[in-house]
Amino acid sequence: MIVLNLAKPTINDPNFYKRWEVFGKVYKSLDLSKPDVEKAEILVVDQYTEVDLQHIKLLPNLKFIASATTGHSHLKFNPDDHSFKLVTLRGDTYFLEKITSVAEYTTLLMLRCARELSPNPFKLSGKRIGVIGNGRIGSQVATICEAMRMKVSTYDKANNTYDLMNIFSESDFISIHLEENEETKNMIGWSLIKSMKKTAYLINTARGSIINEVALMDALSKGKIGGAALDVVERKVFINEHLPNLILTDHVAGRCLEDRIETDNHIIQKINLLSSCEKVKVGYQLDDSLP
Repeated sequence: MIVLNLAKPTINDPNFYKRWEVFGKVYKSLDLSKPDVEKAEILVVDQYTEVDLQHIKLLPNLKFIASATTGHSHLKFNPDDHSFKLVTLRGDTYFLEKITSVAEYTTLLMLRCARELSPNPFKLSGKRIGVIGNGRIGSQVATICEAMRMKVSTYDKANNTYDLMNIFSESDFISIHLEENEETKNMIGWSLIKSMKKTAYLINTARGSIINEVALMDALSKGKIGGAALDVVERKVFINEHLPNLILTDHVAGRCLEDRIETDNHIIQKINLLSSCEKVKVGYQLDDSLP
């Protein structure tokens, strides 16, 4: 089988492409001048790789799209309209429980807000965090924060324990962990941001579209909230702004070498089970890539 891997390589991962050689030859770009690229049967992507129908039309032999993600908003077409199989991490609850990089990075951003943005650096213990979205990552963040003796309020539309407006008005930190869909787009808008404490911080490691960025920019530029730490943005309205109360990172929360190796190997196993090809050995194990 021929593999076309368009995913963004993880830093210091020498086997990023080699792991996929268990299926056959691996190409790194959709360059049709190279022999056999158009014959690719496996397309590897991630949240950084947008794929549309034009890409799909160039790959008539495609059997699998492999994406080490739980969502597929980066795929600009309906996978159900095609014969190939979409292989993701969605529904793999047991496996995903040990993938903690986003939750850990969220905690790092909270610490950076407390120590770098605040005019009076403070500890997290005793502070209240509102976790918006109580799925896998939100639950992991809540567990970490409880271990640091923070007070945790969670909001989940399916099982509300706290009123959303009250969470925003009472919390020292708000951390967003919602899926991107029509219901959550711009869900964090003017009224919720306006209700936040003047000393509170907004953290987003989910999707940029969930926050009304104009409302957030207004609050930050006018000092209406303590600050924000964003790993994801939608319209890049913050990129050229040098606000002293804003931390921007480039969608790196999940870019952890150990987690990437484990998720790639998991996806490879799933493709192997789904395909009719000869059984293959799982790609490079963790200790093959780390010193």
